Amino acid sequence: MTIQELGSLGELVGAIATVATLVYLATQINHNTKVTRTTALQSMLEGGRDRTIQPLVNNAEVAGIFARGMSSPDSLSPPERVRFTWFVAETVLQMHNVMQLHDEGILAEVDYEAWLVYTAAILRTPGGVYAWPQVAGIVTPNIRDVLAEHLARHPEGPTLLDIMPVMDARGWNAS
Repeated sequence: MTIQELGSLGELVGAIATVATLVYLATQINHNTKVTRTTALQSMLEGGRDRTIQPLVNNAEVAGIFARGMSSPDSLSPPERVRFTWFVAETVLQMHNVMQLHDEGILAEVDYEAWLVYTAAILRTPGGVYAWPQVAGIVTPNIRDVLAEHLARHPEGPTLLDIMPVMDARGWNAS
């Protein structure tokens, strides 16, 4: 074998090694992307659960404030209105986080849409209508505009009370 043939063989081996390395890196990047997306979704679900569901399940007073706030905010005392309004703010801030993950390509469209529908369903309740103007004043224009546009495009969308009638406190006894 001549030096020229050895050089050509070396170039071929180098090209094969380069292609193999690129295939390996592409596989690793794809795997890392899946792990990142899964972790982001898990974090979203845990965050929503920890800040929303757990306080409602573990504290009857909070559950009552939330349900009464959703269905008739006028029935809340001033301190309860503050707590309820901050609950709505927390929900909108959670949606903002969801939007950012979606915009970065980390969160799937179906998950983004589900959170958007859920957040809008809260904002369509009587309590959401009460709290939204205040909350809209403290969040970034990005999330405020996304939610306002979604509400305008879907004015007949469901409220949380439609989706989860158990949260409608209007029929509860005042006792």
